[in-house]
Amino acid sequence: TVPMVDGAGCLIPPLVLDLPAPVRFERLLKKEDGFFAADRSRAEAEYEACGYPAPDGDNPDGAMPVQYQTGLALFCGRRYLVTPDVLIPRPCYEPIVAGVLQHLRPPTVSDTLAVQQRRGAILDLGCGSGCLLLACLAELPLFSGVGLDLCPKALLVSKSNAERFDDSERCEWMENDFNTLPDAFESITQGFDAIVFNPPYLERGAWLSSSCQAEPDLALFVESKYDAYRAVELGLRQCKSMGRPLLSEGGLLAIGLGSGHCKTVSDIYEAHGDFRCKDVLKDPTGIERCIVLRAV
Repeated sequence: TVPMVDGAGCLIPPLVLDLPAPVRFERLLKKEDGFFAADRSRAEAEYEACGYPAPDGDNPDGAMPVQYQTGLALFCGRRYLVTPDVLIPRPCYEPIVAGVLQHLRPPTVSDTLAVQQRRGAILDLGCGSGCLLLACLAELPLFSGVGLDLCPKALLVSKSNAERFDDSERCEWMENDFNTLPDAFESITQGFDAIVFNPPYLERGAWLSSSCQAEPDLALFVESKYDAYRAVELGLRQCKSMGRPLLSEGGLLAIGLGSGHCKTVSDIYEAHGDFRCKDVLKDPTGIERCIVLRAV
């Protein structure tokens, strides 16, 4: 029979499968449950070691992403602590890290020693879990970093991740708003070598999968999809006009993109002559996910 569905795509009546699963499938489910429980236990132990309460894995609606349930998310080859206070690190954000590293790391093996001895600093705007900053620092051993976020609970997660990877001494975390950069960095004395920024760009009312609905509004939504891009561009320009640029001359700005955003974001940042597009990187599905701009 053809199942009936309502306007939301739900079966009418709900389809109930009361047949027993094959023995091999039952064993597979038990094995997966074991892996899940082990991940959860490891995450809880690490949260406790960092002095941060483990995320609540209860999920009565079945929509809580597995990363929040286990408290861990894989990003750039490492597992980061996550809670519902931060955006889940995903492979589609990895081009932001790649955009920085491919311009700061050596093009040839002979240059490796030089880059290992190079010092510098990276700023992460809206850092959330800290995954972008910490993934960059993992490949740049003498660099330091600053992560800025408006949410104090998100900063607890980023601090915990810095401790997890033994990078606490190289990181500073600031509770502030990337929409008001001149105020946040009123006493800066030296610009950063690179800035990473994965902005919120979803407008209210945008369709979200059930798993994304569990993620923090602050990291997802803006009134208009280019608001955060424009706010940061304006803030960087204001800091420069005040004689305290956040980005050093020739520094890199790697910005996360929503699908179809590249041309407009490029225009926003190049309009006043302070930046030039250096590169555009795609995610594994072929969507343009990062624009790399150089300060001029």
